[in-house]
Formats: sequence, structure tokens, C-alpha cells
Amino acid sequence: MNKAGKGLKGRENNPGISLVVPAHNSGMVIARSIKKYSIFLSKLSAKYEIIVVCNACTDNTEQLARRTARQNKHVRVVSIKERGKGYAILKGFKSAKYRIIGFMDADCVFDLNAVAGMLKQLDRHDCVIASKWLDRHVLKIPEPLTRKVLAVGWKALTLFLLQMRFHDTQAGCKFLKKKAFDAIDKNFVCTGFDFDVELLYKLKRKGFIVKEVYVPLAKISPFSTFRLKFIPGMFWRMLKLWSKAS
Repeated sequence: MNKAGKGLKGRENNPGISLVVPAHNSGMVIARSIKKYSIFLSKLSAKYEIIVVCNACTDNTEQLARRTARQNKHVRVVSIKERGKGYAILKGFKSAKYRIIGFMDADCVFDLNAVAGMLKQLDRHDCVIASKWLDRHVLKIPEPLTRKVLAVGWKALTLFLLQMRFHDTQAGCKFLKKKAFDAIDKNFVCTGFDFDVELLYKLKRKGFIVKEVYVPLAKISPFSTFRLKFIPGMFWRMLKLWSKAS
């Protein structure tokens, strides 16, 4: 038995895992990532599902995901018109059927062995989030300089506006107990790449315990749907969230 399965109370007896994969124009990576996620989850739990949410795709992402789903009963594909990571994750979370829910990016860049270890923390915490930055010097993180600058700036902004002391709010790998998600307000201001911040903020406001865990990247992916032009909108929505919280 995979050791990580024991951390989830055994592969056969654990509460099950629902993984949401937000996918916008991810045709070059989605089929491979679904297969990797399915192998990974099958080692952790006999009960799992992968919910691929295609948001405003204009490429072949949905077709490739549905082809994979026809070959794997654990995979479901949902398509929405709204563009935005937050919209996609909320759609997936609301339809999830298992007691542990989470999301991971469409390019599957994190070390899945480390993610399995991270999931063990759900025995003692309500939410666990991956961090590329925890206790690591910024220069030693294998990411482009632009991303490093943006990450440092975003960390400072979330600390200043919301007093959140996480090192890495934006890593695309987070898992939580469904009962925690069910307890928070679903009316989100941040529906793009800034969704993670509002999710963590709402969980903390409700008194849920969030654990940040260092999870290294397994690879540096050239694939990304993030664009610098999104930053003004993210900043504006953060200000709206701050004004609601004040």
C-alpha cells in the first residue's frame, strides 16, 4: 500500500478525494496531466474523482479531456463560459462528491510524492496548501525572475491588506475538507488567479486551520495562461475584498 494512503486513513477506508483541474486552453498538457493525476489519486484512495473544468476554452482542451474521460470512469468534464480560475474551481467544488476536495493546475508541475505527504496534514488541519517558497530563499526557487518579483509583491500585498502571513498563496495545489468549504460564503469577489487569496481569507475568518507545506516543483513548465495584463484586475479585486473586510 502506498504510505500516503495510510495518512488518509487507508486507501480503502478514507473519505475519498475530489480533485478539480481548472483548464483554460490547456490542450498541450491536459491529457497527460489527467493521466498522471489519476495514477496518483488511485494510490491514495479507492474513491476519487477528477473534475476537469474547461473555462472559456477556444482550443481542443475540452475534446481531449472528454476523450480521456471516456476511458476513465473517475474523470468528469464540465464546460463553463466564464473565463477565470476562480469560476472554474468554484464550479468544480460545488459539484464535488467526496469529503476531501482540492485543485491542482492543468500542467501538473508539482512533485506528486510531496503532494501525497502534504495530504497527510488533513488529519490535523482543515486545509493544506503547497508552497514553493516556504523557508526557501527567493533566488533558489527555480522559476523565472518575473514570477519571483510578482510573488514577492503579492505576498507583501496580502500581508498589508489582509494580514495573511502565507509565503505562497498562489501555488496551484490546495486541498481542504469539504465541510470547511461548505461553511464559507460562496459569493467570491476574486474569480481569477487571485481566487486563492479570498479562499484562504474566508477559511481563516471562519476559524479553520490552514497549514502551509513546502512542495517542490517536479519540473518547470513552459505552459502558463497567466498574463501580465491580468495584474491590474487582480489588484482591483484585492482592494474590493479588503474594503468588504474592513
